[in-house]
Amino acid sequence: FENAGYDSTGAAGQAVMATLSSAQLAYPAGEEPTISLGNGVTAATGTAGRMEVLGWRQGPWIVVVGEARSLPLDAARIVASYVHTHYLPVPAGQGNAVIAVTMGASGPATSAAWQEGRWVYSTSTTATTANPITTALAMALSMRRYP
Repeated sequence: FENAGYDSTGAAGQAVMATLSSAQLAYPAGEEPTISLGNGVTAATGTAGRMEVLGWRQGPWIVVVGEARSLPLDAARIVASYVHTHYLPVPAGQGNAVIAVTMGASGPATSAAWQEGRWVYSTSTTATTANPITTALAMALSMRRYP
């Protein structure tokens, strides 16, 4: 769990979007969603460096899942199913929200970050965490805005 305050909402939004670059991921630019992940969720495919990526929007959340060897369909389906059945925090107004999952040799590393005005809230797990994808998302679900 983590939260951080920024000087402006723009700086906070940039910090949220940096979650993707920190995970060496990028949303598949200009691609039409073509792969069904279930629950009415369709993802676009692309590459980010050496990673094959799937990306989609689910409510206010931008989700990108990447793996070096192949499209990470199983991990993407786990995220899509979880977000479909759980109400993750909704950024107020035009805030940003990102989920980044990087599949490594030992398993997924997962980060979730979202913006509330000048504040950024984030969670992350590593491959050594039990159920790293759902654990990171469950932590995000449990976080509450501070007054």
